[in-house]
Amino acid sequence: MAEPRLLADNGGDPRPEGVVAEGRLIKGAGVDQISEPASPELVAAGLRAIGVEPTTRPRVLACLSGGSDSTFLTWALSEIGCEVIAFHLDHGLRPGSERDARGAEAIASELEIPIHSLTADIDIAAGSSPETAAREARYQIAEQIADETAADWIATGHTADDQIETFFINLARGAGLDGLAAIPPRRGRIVRPMLSVSRDAARQACSDRGLKFIDDPTNADTSILRNRIRHDLVPKLAEILGPGYRDAMLRQFAYLRGDAELLNALADAKLKKSMLLAGGLAVGIEVSALAGLNQALARRMVRRALALIGVETPPAGRFVEDAIRAAREGGSADLGGGFIARREGEYLVVRPSVLSVPEPTAGSIPGRIESPSLGIAVTGEIVDAPETWEDEPGTAWIAPGKAGNFTLRTPREGERFSPLGMKGSKPLADFLAEAGMLRTAREWAPVLASEGSGRSEVAWVIGRRVSSHFAVPIGAPEAIRLRVEPLVGE
Repeated sequence: MAEPRLLADNGGDPRPEGVVAEGRLIKGAGVDQISEPASPELVAAGLRAIGVEPTTRPRVLACLSGGSDSTFLTWALSEIGCEVIAFHLDHGLRPGSERDARGAEAIASELEIPIHSLTADIDIAAGSSPETAAREARYQIAEQIADETAADWIATGHTADDQIETFFINLARGAGLDGLAAIPPRRGRIVRPMLSVSRDAARQACSDRGLKFIDDPTNADTSILRNRIRHDLVPKLAEILGPGYRDAMLRQFAYLRGDAELLNALADAKLKKSMLLAGGLAVGIEVSALAGLNQALARRMVRRALALIGVETPPAGRFVEDAIRAAREGGSADLGGGFIARREGEYLVVRPSVLSVPEPTAGSIPGRIESPSLGIAVTGEIVDAPETWEDEPGTAWIAPGKAGNFTLRTPREGERFSPLGMKGSKPLADFLAEAGMLRTAREWAPVLASEGSGRSEVAWVIGRRVSSHFAVPIGAPEAIRLRVEPLVGE
């Protein structure tokens, strides 16, 4: 296999592109007719079409693979006044990826742009492809870097050609209307201002300006579906339909996105009774909300639930049908990509097939213990005992004599709990079930546990009840007040 190389390509037939805004056409930007060469001004127009004004000098994290698309994007963002930080992830899934990283670093250095170049071990979930796993890891880590660098936006160099290829991939998967709308120009703070710039035009623009980029030989590997579409199907389409078919497809994507936005709004209104579970990693949809719905809306509710927990690629239609059947008949359904839908009580829970258990976070009470994975912090302080013990949300009281080492964690298998007001103890799982918590939520229910005397004992089921073993004695002058709060911006 040929090695990736850093090059300046003087070939290529530039095919100018235009701008597609989410759900609408931008006349005069070349959307309905591909007529403009790739230029910084076109990238600026692409940003404005999705609500980002480059003249305000936004801080943008540019995903820089080193290819011509991302190289042109990174340069163009800098040219139009954005404060650009580059990001490259070496996922190590193919030979030569470390050379790509060095190439991306060289490109950023030449453009005088700071770069965060990282390596990561990628876990490939059952039913997922290496490409999907790498993409999801790239977005997840990009979000983390954007947080650390206070970036306003994360920009990717997806092009019109990527849109067309994605359409056919999703068509083969039966991914529904969202899939046929191809790649959204904006999702959260991820923006794609080059969706109407062709791959050839970006490559030619790099060559015209002497911008070096990495030529990735795996793009010729036709064992990968996207590459088969690129090299075999797309040329045939141009031969049969004529070169104008790409303009028509771009227009169609914009129309479909508008339709999808309307249906998503209807589905979101129905999802108001849903609830986030397990630290936002799962969603529970009321089965009664699905019952009797138009099938199109019911399917969309399942897809939107997946979007709520960060799944970007719409699942294949047959998986969604299986999920709706599970809601109606009970049981579970595989959604592909490492996600499942499972009937739990009166809810259909959409979640990862395996929920990784957060590591316990240790600390002292009095004091503060933070758990970023659970998204909460618990603070304990010694105060005068109140005259009346009011039930204040997010607050609990324990005896000052119980001060010491604690951990913030999730329940352990077989663990018992002694709820205040009840004699003896019972399985913690039973207590949580009797409190009305769904099975998935029970797996991630936060507890504060004392680590004294060589054993771990639950002192507070957070948001529920304290243990009778930690109760403040009658007449005690002082107490430890525990308070839980969300971690903001973690």
